[in-house]
Amino acid sequence: ELQAISSRGGSVTLTYAYTRATPKDWPRLPGRIDASLIAETNWSSKLIPTCYVCGPTSFVESTAALLVTCGNRPDKIRTERFGPTGGRNEFH
Repeated sequence: ELQAISSRGGSVTLTYAYTRATPKDWPRLPGRIDASLIAETNWSSKLIPTCYVCGPTSFVESTAALLVTCGNRPDKIRTERFGPTGGRNEFH
């Protein structure tokens, strides 16, 4: 759904980051999101974009912190977390 919205152009940009293997002919090496990737692929923070980050808690927190470090406003960063919470479930 996001890919379809992004392909229409306009104000939505979708960026994929692969940490291990990448698809054939992928333009970037695999790696974690860092400040240089954000600077290369994100809208200028001067435009005050709304940024969306979705993933496991540690990923969301580190990426949101990088967005702020790169000049994005914290109130314009939307997050959604999924996956384990890190707590241990005990079943009786």
